[in-house]
Amino acid sequence: METKVQDFVDWMKRKHSVDVEALGVQLRPDAHGGVGVYATRRIEPGELLVRIPISALLTTKAARAAWVTATPEILEVKGEEFLWLYMIWGRKELSCDWYPYLQILPSDPLPWLRSAEALRWLRGTSLETAAEVIAQQEARHAELRASLGEVAGSFEDWLWARHCYLSRSFDQAAFPRSEDWESAAMCPLLDSMNHQPDAEVEARYGEETAGLWLPDTASPYEEGEEVFHLYKGQADNETLLLNYGFALPENPYDSWNAERHHHEDVVDHVIFPFEGEAERWEVAWSENIGAPES
Repeated sequence: METKVQDFVDWMKRKHSVDVEALGVQLRPDAHGGVGVYATRRIEPGELLVRIPISALLTTKAARAAWVTATPEILEVKGEEFLWLYMIWGRKELSCDWYPYLQILPSDPLPWLRSAEALRWLRGTSLETAAEVIAQQEARHAELRASLGEVAGSFEDWLWARHCYLSRSFDQAAFPRSEDWESAAMCPLLDSMNHQPDAEVEARYGEETAGLWLPDTASPYEEGEEVFHLYKGQADNETLLLNYGFALPENPYDSWNAERHHHEDVVDHVIFPFEGEAERWEVAWSENIGAPES
């Protein structure tokens, strides 16, 4: 992972004139097997955290312009699905303009969606219909595979691209003049910051650049500390798990809807996925809850 991260940092500087080190931050593997952003100096309130040019954003519009070998059949695919196909192709193609970025994306960003055990634990929550979504996606991928062939990749490739997009993309509406993008935006570097529920971040999206600042009222970051983003304010674990693929132990915004569950007790933590080469699930229920029904 360290080599891939360095290749990404070099690519940002060479391709997009973004000197990550000059920003006062460093990308490096985090404790969970992913990538995090860390301060290399004291960062004061009001200072820039990270910023990239709009040209670095990966959208369907950008993918259409970059994928010069795409056939007419591929070009007929609409919206975000075209972007997912480009990501599948670009992940394995050295000539892809975003190849170094695609290499540092998580290998399985939403692992719980394909875990039968996880779905059993989630019965009675708003996440229990995930199995139906996966079945729908499998059928859609089969259609594309039949018409496009190997360029559609495997179903595993399809889920990887789709889930990276769903868990990491930035809202299209947040950017000016984005009406023709056809999709939300994958934002290299900006999406490398991990979530913390009390993180203070100010986002500024302009016509030329997109960046994140430390607000004037925030506490400074000291050298060596991890720099965090706030993916969504006051997000409970269902929201985090559905949209970003993880849940937080002792999430202060979590709640338990007793009407939807046959257990009378309250769970301490629902599910917390740890990313790494061998991803695992750790389920922490109150002792008298017991396992979910088979």
